[in-house]
Amino acid sequence: MDTVVVFKIDEQQLALPVSQVLRVIWAVEITAMPGQGDRKLGVINVEGTVVPVANIRSILQLPAREIDLDDHIVIAEASEQRVAFPVDRVDCVLHYEPDELSGVNTHEDQLSSQVLKHEGELIVILSIKQLLIEMGNKALLAGSNR
Repeated sequence: MDTVVVFKIDEQQLALPVSQVLRVIWAVEITAMPGQGDRKLGVINVEGTVVPVANIRSILQLPAREIDLDDHIVIAEASEQRVAFPVDRVDCVLHYEPDELSGVNTHEDQLSSQVLKHEGELIVILSIKQLLIEMGNKALLAGSNR
């Protein structure tokens, strides 16, 4: 049995493996960084650690919207690099059986290649490594304090 953290952005159900999610926090102020491009919102301070914030809406090609105080921020880690991104809400931690998981024929560089079929719902499982690549600024990531 495997486990994912399920969240929503607009009406899309998305998930991350629970092993990659460090924590979920309420929305906080994001400090913009000069010249960061449209794939990064800036950085946040999480208990003394500066964490880059991905513009997940831009990366997923969803309409932009202001972050609301009721939103959550998911903080995740892959290959010892942290990234945060705002979501509308975190729904649940979901345990699933391997036969509920399907691979999708996508390019290797896609943000996701797996879909979880659970109780009639389709939940796209994201890749944190690919999200970090999509953000594109390795200098910002390398400069993050751990």
